[in-house]
Amino acid sequence: MKVLYDNTLKVGGIGICPWTRLGPEKWFPEYKIASFFNPEADVDGMPSTYGVHGKGADTLIRYNSVQLLKEPAFQALLHDHFPGYKLFTYKSAEAPDAIEEYLLRPDERYAGLTKILENKAEFRRLFASDSIRFPEFTIYAKDSLLSLPIELLRKDAGVVVQDAVLSGGKGTFFVDDEESLLKAKRVLSKSTSTEVVVSKAVSNPNERSIQCVATKRGVFMGPVQAQIIDEPLLINRDVEGAEKFCGVVIDPHLTTAAQKQVIRSTAQQIGEKIVAMGYTGIFGIDFLIDENGEVFVLEVNPRITGATPLLTAFYSSDQFVPFYLLHILEIMNQDYEIEQIDGLTDAYSEMHPSSLMILHSQEATRVEVVKTVRTGIYSSNLEFIAPSVVFDDMKEGEYLIQSIAPAGVKVSPAARLLSIYYKGSVLDENGKISKKVQADIDTLYKNITVIEATKE
Repeated sequence: MKVLYDNTLKVGGIGICPWTRLGPEKWFPEYKIASFFNPEADVDGMPSTYGVHGKGADTLIRYNSVQLLKEPAFQALLHDHFPGYKLFTYKSAEAPDAIEEYLLRPDERYAGLTKILENKAEFRRLFASDSIRFPEFTIYAKDSLLSLPIELLRKDAGVVVQDAVLSGGKGTFFVDDEESLLKAKRVLSKSTSTEVVVSKAVSNPNERSIQCVATKRGVFMGPVQAQIIDEPLLINRDVEGAEKFCGVVIDPHLTTAAQKQVIRSTAQQIGEKIVAMGYTGIFGIDFLIDENGEVFVLEVNPRITGATPLLTAFYSSDQFVPFYLLHILEIMNQDYEIEQIDGLTDAYSEMHPSSLMILHSQEATRVEVVKTVRTGIYSSNLEFIAPSVVFDDMKEGEYLIQSIAPAGVKVSPAARLLSIYYKGSVLDENGKISKKVQADIDTLYKNITVIEATKE
């Protein structure tokens, strides 16, 4: 796909970690990043990046963009380095008046629509009558669910209980006994949501997703992706309410042609409806495939997705969809033209396999990172090659590793530590992380040193 647009636009990204906002520099030469953690020095391929960690801004209660926007040192950074820029966050966030002018946000109607679509209960109400296939479900008021006995929740081999608004798998629980129900209740009781979705458990499911972008020329889709969810090699399952998203794999061989067709036609149907409702930009849809090969819809994520960094990283040809570029142009309501849109499906069906894994802290308590893995490209044997975030020259089997939590940072249980990109599929023919990659994950953990965090 070729897009004609104004590449002199002054746009930037905001994130706790600079790596999460990489990508738009491919299309905007003046792109900059404002972050909390400072990037490591001399990393090839980094756009201009400014961080406030260690500069009088170490009082964040939680590491998220909402807290960052309130930090006086960060506000000063925007005034000093981003005059005339419009910056975006992972999710739409309210900005203090002092920096309102810098934040790129959709209008109120768009923001309200996003909240509706992200809500798992509202999403089902909108689409359950449209021949969209969901696992059998019931929507409960959260307060009534919390008082229900386990016998009323049991359906065959168990149920899946989902908080309506929590993302990243934080509010999703498989419930088949009293202990698992109590765990779900503890987390759900802390959520601001008023509803939960209880679904019949899908037998031996495979997680799949697809990223799309809604534009004035229609809905464009990427490849079908395999999701890595709740993987004990990459997260600590004992931390209640923690993120369960561990990564994504693009590999045409992991999903049958018939399943891909169902996923793509369903995504097109959902995309056309949310466009008619007023949504534009990136959105992702999550699916489950059961042991019989049947495809079910789980949820829609009307925002940048966990797969966006991977699709952006390996974008290097007009054969593919420039998701991030189109997302920014749509959100900014910019004029642009799209050319060369034929053959995108064929290009993705032949796309070289690629993977992204997120390595989380396995500690049960808050810890301070003393030593971590250096950001850069590594060989298949995890030998350091170059301090770079440029994917174009990576060879088969090589890694690009990004340090999310630098030395000196205190991280909570189950917090993200590393982003691990792999040129190839990290999954074997059974859809499990391969033995070789398992050994590499273990090596990476051993190269991260933490100590018990002092109380603040």
